[in-house]
Amino acid sequence: MYNWSIPSGLKAYIDQIMRINETWKFRSGIPDGDYVGLLKNKKMFILSSRGDTDYGENEKNEHMNFQTTYLKFVFGMMGIKDLTIISLDNEEFGGEIFERSKQIIYEKLNSTK
Repeated sequence: MYNWSIPSGLKAYIDQIMRINETWKFRSGIPDGDYVGLLKNKKMFILSSRGDTDYGENEKNEHMNFQTTYLKFVFGMMGIKDLTIISLDNEEFGGEIFERSKQIIYEKLNSTK
């Protein structure tokens, strides 16, 4: 997470793949705000890292997490609805706090097998 959103390199990549009539289209064929995603039956995993904590759903800093909401929206608009986000928190702090965050991720991943 860069300043509560995504890094500029990722934004530039998304701008390149967000193509009308290739990854999305207007349902009616004319600009009307009714969008249809063209990427069907895709599963996506987003692996993210954040310097601090509590940016997940129903957590105290959720309202500042524009990274996750933006990525869900933009890839959803392209038609990718099966999206799993795995976020590693506390990277900024390092040490024991960061190691505990990594352990939480490993436990989550292992529980889905």
